[in-house]
Amino acid sequence: MVPGGKKPIKTAAVTHDEDHGFWILNVPAPAKTKAKTKAVVNLKFIAIGRSPE
Repeated sequence: MVPGGKKPIKTAAVTHDEDHGFWILNVPAPAKTKAKTKAVVNLKFIAIGRSPE
């Protein structure tokens, strides 16, 4: 998992980075701040590897 981008993610999405062969899952996740207010955290998961074809 790596930090999400600066732009807010509206809906979960899967993208493919053709240059590097990565699959990227972007997910907006609900969270709470230290002050107990609601927030949204952008999560980005990167899958590296190949499946046999």
